[in-house]
Amino acid sequence: MEGPSRGGAGFAGATTSLASNVSWDGGDYVDLYTSPYLWRWSEPTVQWLTFREWASRISRGIDLDRVERDYKLASIERLGQAAGAMDHGAPGWPKLLGTAFTKENNLVGWRAYQPFIQWASTDPDLASRALRELWREPGPESIDRFGALVPDVVAHTTGARLSIASFLLGHAGAERFPQWRAEIVDTAYRVTGFFKPEPTSSDGERYSIFLSFLDQVIEAAALSGLTVRDRLDAQGLMWTVLAADPREDWTTDERDALTSWRSGKGTKPPPPPITKQPGGGQNANGTSRVSRYFLSQCADLADLAKALYLDEPFLDEIVQLLRDKGQIIFYGPPGTGKTFVARSLAAWITGDAARVRLVQFHPSYAYEDFVEGLRPVPDQQGFHRVDGPLLEMARRQPGTAPTTTSSSLMRSIAATSPASSASCTSSLSTATSRRGCCTPRKSSGCQPTCTSSAP
Repeated sequence: MEGPSRGGAGFAGATTSLASNVSWDGGDYVDLYTSPYLWRWSEPTVQWLTFREWASRISRGIDLDRVERDYKLASIERLGQAAGAMDHGAPGWPKLLGTAFTKENNLVGWRAYQPFIQWASTDPDLASRALRELWREPGPESIDRFGALVPDVVAHTTGARLSIASFLLGHAGAERFPQWRAEIVDTAYRVTGFFKPEPTSSDGERYSIFLSFLDQVIEAAALSGLTVRDRLDAQGLMWTVLAADPREDWTTDERDALTSWRSGKGTKPPPPPITKQPGGGQNANGTSRVSRYFLSQCADLADLAKALYLDEPFLDEIVQLLRDKGQIIFYGPPGTGKTFVARSLAAWITGDAARVRLVQFHPSYAYEDFVEGLRPVPDQQGFHRVDGPLLEMARRQPGTAPTTTSSSLMRSIAATSPASSASCTSSLSTATSRRGCCTPRKSSGCQPTCTSSAP
């Protein structure tokens, strides 16, 4: 995966034209380990690439403005009303402040904001002084000035102080200063490998690092083709990726993988399920709608290799072996991508993922399971014949029907066991030539193979 366009070669290219990307204590600084410089002299890590994949998967079909942005801006508008009342000396401004915290938002936990609102009501002079310090020259430094005026009994933990301060700082511009919450931010740092603040860091320093993280999210989203306008959008995307419930149409594998990734195990998204179009898996122009992981029908082998993160010569060798032998064996430890690569390559070769069928053989798998067999008729007496995967695939081919060759093959299978003829039969039923690039050789004997086995 290529990083962003570089202004030169490596580290030297990143330093040819520098503008400050960090401000602190009245000074501007350059941090080459954060956006926009980090990925000019280095590549995105595997953790960031995985974050980008999940962000693309989860945000697909979600209106982030409606789900994440609009209600936050509405809360900031109510906060502005409280600030205006405070500036005019209105006695009821702490009540308006409480409304901003509590009405239709979950940005700050109630255990944090309730003591703060009570303190603002009982000591409005000191509370207003703290708020003015927060909004004077707003930024991470003003968070520390604010915290110095808030009694420890009101907010005695970093999580409480910083969640309150970051929400209130949104009055100075939520697009620049979005909400911080300890749990979600800690998870975000863990799954991306982003550097965490030192235990001795002040609240302002922690928030400064959080803003740097959001800038990195903006850059990662841009590389994935996602529209992220500002830090508020980045915070909403982060929140959605790490906390939102998966859509109802997600498979169990997708849900389990998401839970695993959020727990910090680095799990990548599984291939999305193949969606069949009406009319036998064809779209309006008559071509197959294949998962984006398998690319389009017109993609060449180089595109497929790039999508699978494999070298093109490796895939080319596999195609040549299929052309020569009509079958291929992938072997290795479990969980190394054998089945995924096999299914992706099969979809590319056939040009239609609906023409690919995965069959798992085991010792008790018989002719009746693989070719055809008798099954009880539901809610009736007697049995009826049911096609197995082989006949299903044979009948699915347009204008074809089981032939004498197929019958000979079936007799061969019946004489032994399906497992001993697995690969050849599967190849005949699924690896149909794609523009002549891969035509399995039909031979009188079939050697046992499989596409996913441990040594």
